[in-house]
Amino acid sequence: MVHGLSDIDTNNDRFASEAELGAVYNGVTSNEFRLIDLNNDGRVSAPELYQPLAQAMLNRYEMSGRDLVTIMQVDVDDDAFASYAELSAVFTGLSRSEFDIIDINGDNRISSTEYYNSETQEVLDKN
Repeated sequence: MVHGLSDIDTNNDRFASEAELGAVYNGVTSNEFRLIDLNNDGRVSAPELYQPLAQAMLNRYEMSGRDLVTIMQVDVDDDAFASYAELSAVFTGLSRSEFDIIDINGDNRISSTEYYNSETQEVLDKN
């Protein structure tokens, strides 16, 4: 379960700073914080914390005994997507057929929504 805002907000300002979020979810990157901070005000509100992408990212940190490999780490050409070449360089056992399965919309690239999908993470965890 992802923590509620009250579990994260140590200064009681009703927002989570990057430091507060990182203290609860060890390893959350600045790029991930920016993805969660939808209005780019440098803090995360409750609605931002509970949006699906934030939940998927943070849930992976909480559920995993290992560090999460983020899409930003995989996306070496900085186009905001992960190609088969980028994914297979990190997840060396990933087959093309597995990539095609996790490429939900069939556009030959993995978006952050597709990447943090629980089924995708199950496939990547095996590789």
